[in-house]
Amino acid sequence: MKKAILSFTLVIALLLTSCSTLVRIDTPNAPGATVKVDGKVWGNTPVEKELSDAIWETYPVEVTKEGYKTYNGELEKELKVGTFIGGFIIWPFWLWTYGPESYQEIELEPLDGDK
Repeated sequence: MKKAILSFTLVIALLLTSCSTLVRIDTPNAPGATVKVDGKVWGNTPVEKELSDAIWETYPVEVTKEGYKTYNGELEKELKVGTFIGGFIIWPFWLWTYGPESYQEIELEPLDGDK
């Protein structure tokens, strides 16, 4: 009986957690902008890629398109609720509770005189 409860608890904890998030980056006002994350080219918007939810990870992003100012910043992060709850059962899961938001919308600013 104890093994069944332990197994059930582990299964629930694993179902509540994920170590990564599928991230989509889009530039609605400038489709086809080039996206670099952590210095690596992802491609042209909209783009998607799986990224780690590890709390120590940061993701610098650069978005460029001719006729627009270059955007430099970091991807927005959020608390991963399922992993946070799973951390009450197995504490190391808390190390993956603050990862990138799944949808990142970046507004590029046109260069002077361009609309």
